[in-house]
Amino acid sequence: MCRLANHDTLWSKEWHHVCWQWENTHGRWTYFLNGKALISDHNYAVGTVIPGLGTFHFGSAGFDYSKVVVSHLDVWSNVLHANEIRRLWKGCTGVEGDVVQWRGFRNGINGKITINDRAPCTLPSM
Repeated sequence: MCRLANHDTLWSKEWHHVCWQWENTHGRWTYFLNGKALISDHNYAVGTVIPGLGTFHFGSAGFDYSKVVVSHLDVWSNVLHANEIRRLWKGCTGVEGDVVQWRGFRNGINGKITINDRAPCTLPSM
């Protein structure tokens, strides 16, 4: 794996579209930033199956939520084609994940999170 969080572009105080995809047959994963595939590899967690009815966690211990604004976080059960990822990057398409949908996060938010009701895809002042 690699340290994606240190990518300088992510800390530029502008909106960025980030996608990390993985498939378990060959363990192929790809990291996309603003619609472009930047890093990919294989043999990551080959054969692993993520069981249903679990808890979805975003971030990790030591993650500083005060420095991050997240919007439209969705999870799919299948690998999206690169063209679909580019379409998602270009704008709010209304396409939602089939496993986790952004609109459903509100009901299960825990921790020191500030909710700011804004129009979809509106860039907050940073």
